[in-house]
Amino acid sequence: MRSHTYSKYQDQLEEYGSSLFCNKINLTKEELLEDHLKYFKKLQENCRKSECQCQKLTQDMLLHGGDELIGMPLKVEVISKYHDPELLDSYLKNWDIKEAMLAHFEALERNEKPIYEWIMYICLKGHFSRSEAFDREMVNKIQFDIKLSSFDEHYGQLRRYIRVWFWDPQKVSVYDAKYVFWHPFIYMSAFRYLYNKDKNIVMSYCNVHAILELVRPSSYIKKGTPSSYIEVLADDADVEPLRKRLRKLGLLTKYKDHPLLNDTNCLNKKNLPGIHFSNEK
Repeated sequence: MRSHTYSKYQDQLEEYGSSLFCNKINLTKEELLEDHLKYFKKLQENCRKSECQCQKLTQDMLLHGGDELIGMPLKVEVISKYHDPELLDSYLKNWDIKEAMLAHFEALERNEKPIYEWIMYICLKGHFSRSEAFDREMVNKIQFDIKLSSFDEHYGQLRRYIRVWFWDPQKVSVYDAKYVFWHPFIYMSAFRYLYNKDKNIVMSYCNVHAILELVRPSSYIKKGTPSSYIEVLADDADVEPLRKRLRKLGLLTKYKDHPLLNDTNCLNKKNLPGIHFSNEK
């Protein structure tokens, strides 16, 4: 991420052990920025489709769009990995990599349903492992058609979105390996897409820590505190399914002071966006 943003949140988020803020990329170095601009140009030159929309992308779009908080390396890598018309059209219109990812997931849901459902399953659970029980109950309730055996069937395509959750995957068996998204931004984009589509599904089934770190009470806006680039907003009614889950899990007292669960007019400056996933369902 950009160095000034990293520095802003580094101290506040240290106690959370967040993986989101562990990689500093100093984009103020001209030579580093130039390297990634060259990579972007090479991406365009290597595109086999002469009339591909990527040819219309410009350096100015990538440098000065609505997604300035996202570093150039990540933007270029996302465009390279998910080089489809929907993503490219969206970026040309909005100059925003988040909106482009939402358009990409919409296209997946329409054209590659199993891939879309596996991405959203991993988003809801926080990770996937063959050694853990497949949540058939959740899958049935949200009306997905995937099953445990189909992960291996579609793994070739899913590899574009996920990686093994250990530094040395060679020491982890296929059975025990845990798969997560290759970058927190991909998780955030999947979370945003599913939240926009059905808030109740997210609040009822998604990993508790992801909700607490990415969802803010709508009172933030009413009190003049804008939501960040990665956050979504929820009204009291939207939060009720989460309250019921936490009460059932015996966790409501633990999180009672979180702005999302406390008085929604209370702003807790310590709850800044970060990413940390637990095994809590």
